[in-house]
Amino acid sequence: VKFWDVYVVEQFDTDLFNRGWDFNVGLAIATRLSSASADLRSLPPSGAVACAVVQDIDYLPEDKVDYSYCSRPTQLSSEIDRYGWGVPYPKSAGGIVAMSPEHWTKINGFSNEYRGWGGEDDELYHRLRLAVLLEKSGVIRRPGKGFGRFSGEFMHSMNHTKRISVIKAYDRNVRLLREISGGGVRWKSDGLSNLKFRIVDYEKDDEDLETHHIVIHKVKVRRGSASHNVNGIALAVPPVPSCGSSKWTWTQLGKPVPWELEALRGRAVAAAGCRAPVRFNFVLIDVQTGLAKVVDDSDARLLYIFFRSLVDPEQNGLIVADARPRAEIEGSLAKLGVLWAPPTLISVCRSRFSKRGHEQRYNFFKRGSCAGGPWKDEDTVFRAYTHEAPEDVGLTTLCYATNKKRETQRVTKGEHGCAGKWKGSEFTKERKLYVAPASSASKTKFCVGSWSGADGKHAASRIMPAETCKDSSWSHDFSFDPNVVDVSRSAVRMLCVGLLPNGAARVSAKVLSCSDRGAKEQGRFPVWAGTKRNGYSSYAICSRASEGGREETICEASRAEECCPEGWQAKLRFALPPSNGAPPLAAAAAAPAVAAAAAV
Repeated sequence: VKFWDVYVVEQFDTDLFNRGWDFNVGLAIATRLSSASADLRSLPPSGAVACAVVQDIDYLPEDKVDYSYCSRPTQLSSEIDRYGWGVPYPKSAGGIVAMSPEHWTKINGFSNEYRGWGGEDDELYHRLRLAVLLEKSGVIRRPGKGFGRFSGEFMHSMNHTKRISVIKAYDRNVRLLREISGGGVRWKSDGLSNLKFRIVDYEKDDEDLETHHIVIHKVKVRRGSASHNVNGIALAVPPVPSCGSSKWTWTQLGKPVPWELEALRGRAVAAAGCRAPVRFNFVLIDVQTGLAKVVDDSDARLLYIFFRSLVDPEQNGLIVADARPRAEIEGSLAKLGVLWAPPTLISVCRSRFSKRGHEQRYNFFKRGSCAGGPWKDEDTVFRAYTHEAPEDVGLTTLCYATNKKRETQRVTKGEHGCAGKWKGSEFTKERKLYVAPASSASKTKFCVGSWSGADGKHAASRIMPAETCKDSSWSHDFSFDPNVVDVSRSAVRMLCVGLLPNGAARVSAKVLSCSDRGAKEQGRFPVWAGTKRNGYSSYAICSRASEGGREETICEASRAEECCPEGWQAKLRFALPPSNGAPPLAAAAAAPAVAAAAAV
């Protein structure tokens, strides 16, 4: 092999990680499998591919590993440090695997259906088995001793995402694996043959071509056939008097996409016609959901998360520049009544390895269920803010920190004091939750208790739904109410307008309902659903049953019950500001920062 092309594939969405699909995408790009993506037709020819190797990024080869052998399917990673310089089990086909393009095609690549952790590499084994590509011993070929050594213990164990983050996805993966292990034929139609994706961004690095004969391709990809043009996101820049601009500037992000915050600032400065830098912050708006976030240097990753989360960037993405500090922007949004930071669901979980009479390990996760793996649901969920709510709400602050080695947490009441040394254990990464205080009016109470080992070297906290946490092993520290009230809902709602097959209209605050049951969405717009504001015109959505389901209309009146026709029911009352002749998007984004469908 004279030259190597390395394809680094990034799954550019918010779905669960799909390792098999990512590898299939890399293979399709390397071999220019045009049936998988229309974007491959615009790429230059790749040349003949002699050997295609799939490689996890958290394993590094040691000397003597030969990536060029592809005569038979080979598991190059046959000696892994974290498995005692072996493989995890005899029939393993995971890790680093090399095959010829012909063999990858014969087994139809990986399955595209394994979401989250587990199963796709075991299915690969069965695909090799069913395609009669295993060795006579019934396992995949492996290099001789000393020629398959890979190191990844620290990269893999310390930085790996949690193995089973969504238990339902894992259970589905198990069912898929049982199907093929029993001789199912799904593998013939699930893989390279039905792969569909679009390229979001493509970067070629040939700096090492002459010295090492390697070209690196960094590719961001999106599942499906629909285009995903991040460069088409609308960018609105306010007047900047110091730059001589007196009007809003509307443009698109353009190419290259400014993936980083500083690059976005440069794009906004150029749009405003400024020669000197302006320290812009930005409001990132998803028009489809009617939600937004303010991004600044304190959490610049929100920009990248925003790009990944948009379903249709050209239609639903809007970025508004603002030169004020984040706190001032959010303060303006709060005064407008459009600031919304809802409580988060917190799940309390117990380790599957906890035993009576031994250390009981508890943990909680910011989601509606446990992370799987060693953690099992205790059917214990409470609501808490992850940010400070208004002072008059009177919430209790929980401080929590984690002991990473033992996967335990320390929970205390108050702003600080949970991190550091506690009875011989070190707790780090101090964070806070804000919960409702327990009172005599609380229908249910959660308790917080603590435990320490007999040797005094280990300690942990737990949260459970009970009046007290005290028992023979645990002390009771304090209680709280698990039902914190949402006190910060936005007064701005996003409405959609759809057309039913019978010609009737559908208007709804549930934006996805304008495109279901045969309806075709016609558009969306933000409205004010809070208390009446001076100068705003009042409207109501009126609804009634029809042959094709419910249909809606909008009427204008000072009182909702007066404007809906007879037989129609008022569903939602809202108001719209005067447009003052401004363009629709400008009207939606006017006021200090954004009075659009913004929530933070």
